[in-house]
Amino acid sequence: MAKRYTDFPRNVDGHHGERDLAELLDSFDARLHLWFSLDFVPGVQDIDVLLLHEDIGLFVVEAKCVNLVEVRSYELGSCFIGDRPGGRTPLRQALGARNALIEYFNH
Repeated sequence: MAKRYTDFPRNVDGHHGERDLAELLDSFDARLHLWFSLDFVPGVQDIDVLLLHEDIGLFVVEAKCVNLVEVRSYELGSCFIGDRPGGRTPLRQALGARNALIEYFNH
């Protein structure tokens, strides 16, 4: 079992996939450390998953738990999913959160 330092995401409408992902990751090996739904770090946008593996490194994960057919387009700078308005890609969201987290730790 992984080491989990926060509660699982709430199992409510719009977040069932995040909860399922959290439970799956929690079943992995003990060298994996997990934090979910980090929305309390000053200056850092919500991080769906902060994942630290002792052998591999630290990762900021932006989860988009939708069926693949719901992804209308995914380009370098934008992503359109279902009826949602277009926005930054999950990669750009994760990079922004990572950069803000680094900035937070540097001060």
